[in-house]
Amino acid sequence: MSAVANLLARWIERRGRRVHVVAWEASATVRRAAADGRTRQALTPRVAALLVAAEAHRRADELIRRPIGAGDVVIADRYAWTGVARDLARGLDGAWIAGLYERLPTPAVVVLVREQDLAIGRTIDERLGPGRAEAVAPAFGAFLAAVAAGLDDLAAGRSPAPWPAPTVVLDLGEPLDVRLAPARAVIAAALDAGEGRAA
Repeated sequence: MSAVANLLARWIERRGRRVHVVAWEASATVRRAAADGRTRQALTPRVAALLVAAEAHRRADELIRRPIGAGDVVIADRYAWTGVARDLARGLDGAWIAGLYERLPTPAVVVLVREQDLAIGRTIDERLGPGRAEAVAPAFGAFLAAVAAGLDDLAAGRSPAPWPAPTVVLDLGEPLDVRLAPARAVIAAALDAGEGRAA
């Protein structure tokens, strides 16, 4: 769980609400298909996008819709925008991708944390390890930069999103408590209005 999601969850709990934090997980189906030489050829970006979206819908039923139905708050540490931005970076059509996720629960608030440069380097090291990272870092780094640009485009309304939602963009450079103040204000308004979800 990210530090931002954890801090927001604790803050909402102090307001007397029960909070569930869920994480966007990599698709196990896509991972297996990519590892198997027999299925790798069929795993085009479009097929992978369909598989990832199907898994996201299945997880949403269990991890998001149920708690919201019980009156709890859900914070999704990454959500559908993650899938949309990744598929945009792979060259797929934005409207088609957004359509894959439009039936997921609509967030009351989207909080986008900009950490591109730090996150790109950290992600490369974590996923590939130091030896392999040097060999593929330029290509993978370019992909992650495109994902970050896709997230920025979603936040700015330049790319089709699955649903409209108030968006708060948090940038690096200020202490975390200062950075969280705008998000807390928007989330407080959503909670006061009876919304039980945040992304």
